[in-house]
Amino acid sequence: MDKLSKRITWRVILIMLCFNVLIIGAILIFVFAYSLANSGMRGQYVIDGIGGRMESMVKAVKIAARNNVAEVEDHLDSPEKVFDALEHELRLNNQYIGFAAAFISDYFPSQGRWFEPYVRLVDSTHIERKQIGSAQHDYFVQEWYVMGMHDETGEGYLSDPYYDADGGMSLLCSYILPICDDKGRKVGLYCIDLSLDWLENTIEEDLENVRKEFLSDSKNIGESDDQPYFSIQIIDSKGLKIIGSDSLDTSILNGKKKETFMGFEMVDLIGTPYYIHSRQLAGTDWTLVVFQHNHPHRDEIEIYGMLTPAKSVGGDLYDFFLRDDELFFCIGDVSGKGVPASLVMAVTRTLFRNIAAHVEAPI
Repeated sequence: MDKLSKRITWRVILIMLCFNVLIIGAILIFVFAYSLANSGMRGQYVIDGIGGRMESMVKAVKIAARNNVAEVEDHLDSPEKVFDALEHELRLNNQYIGFAAAFISDYFPSQGRWFEPYVRLVDSTHIERKQIGSAQHDYFVQEWYVMGMHDETGEGYLSDPYYDADGGMSLLCSYILPICDDKGRKVGLYCIDLSLDWLENTIEEDLENVRKEFLSDSKNIGESDDQPYFSIQIIDSKGLKIIGSDSLDTSILNGKKKETFMGFEMVDLIGTPYYIHSRQLAGTDWTLVVFQHNHPHRDEIEIYGMLTPAKSVGGDLYDFFLRDDELFFCIGDVSGKGVPASLVMAVTRTLFRNIAAHVEAPI
């Protein structure tokens, strides 16, 4: 009878122990999943906000181009009338750098092989008109012209940035649309030149919204305690940076990636989880990339670390953050290996951050 009682007792204890382990495991998984989802959602918020605004701006340029090219097409009987049409459009849309038309060879015999009328807003009252096509400015061999003439969609496209030394005299990009005569033949390209400042302003405005959304005070991103730090870049069709943070090395997009069970891409660099969100911008060949982590960026402090787990995941732990210009850090090694150890590590990191946010002395 005593043996039976002992067996029952041990079975009850074992069942309760297993039940408690399951409960604790479920709690740890929930905390880990919530932390991961929260980080991913922040990055997705940023990329959706900036991407949506940029796509709306590109769409507005496209609409302006499609509405205005008709005026040029209605005045193809003389070079002077083409200039007049371009100037009229620029006066109505003075937020752009300039307007141009690049015609096929000898379209206007009086103008010779090259005819590229350009109108540029010099200041609020003065518009400059000039013909910039020449053997020295041979637009026939330039990428934007070649691509535009071979575009069969008729929808137009936004070019990669280029430096225009003769027209806009700055680094710019152009929305390019075909010019067709009354028989529907493509006789040239219509161009609206845009300053890259509009990209930078869009990024800055959206980052300010992110600061208001995620930061509790007026500190800049990267100077607050446990807050997301974002690096943002816009990459052209060749993989080159158009504009954005210099701290983002886009080569990480080709590095080792793994998709988490929450659906967010995670790239492991120097032992720290980084989240990469990318979005192809509609109407362009550009890619918007948001690179996010939760460690403050400080130029005067350099911290490096690396974790090499025995299995795919492990329980080794290091973490740090800045609060009131003081560095808080922890280093730990959870007993065991694999997923159970990593879950304990995730909870430990959360506890460290929560406690250290209010307590300065080691416990």
